[in-house]
Amino acid sequence: MVEKQKTRFKLLPYQMLARRWMLPAILLIPAGFALRWCVPRFPQLNPASADLGWLISIVGVLLAVYTLLAHQSYVSFHKDHFVIHPPFHPMAVSYNRIKLVHPIEFNLLFPQQKAKNSQYRLYDKIWGKTVPVVMLDGFPLPRWWVKLWFHPFLFHPNENGILLVVDDWM
Repeated sequence: MVEKQKTRFKLLPYQMLARRWMLPAILLIPAGFALRWCVPRFPQLNPASADLGWLISIVGVLLAVYTLLAHQSYVSFHKDHFVIHPPFHPMAVSYNRIKLVHPIEFNLLFPQQKAKNSQYRLYDKIWGKTVPVVMLDGFPLPRWWVKLWFHPFLFHPNENGILLVVDDWM
């Protein structure tokens, strides 16, 4: 039996973000409710801070939703285009826009030495990888708009290019 080729590849930066932030996001929700419950029972606490509990819980819910969406981020390939599906705004890129596709080591574009300590620890599995770079004639959407919604590690730092930071691209 012929094995079907994979057409969806999970985006590693979003996978790692989701893995890091899911537990704190889930813990913020009961922490907010606990604050809301505790403030009236302790007279030394400011009663106005009880409303902070709602805010903390809402932030926890929003963060949990984002991490769930980030965990589902992927790149899919079709007959005449490919689509990058980040958490909020997918972008389809026609194969006609592609100038060049070549592999490059992730360290060459984003050196480990220049990374912040938190970035280095969060993305430790990416630094040694070889990733495909898709050089484009131009983005299908305005560049500032795409940079607003996409992870910074998905962009070539110097040129019009997209890095497909996925696990098993070969």
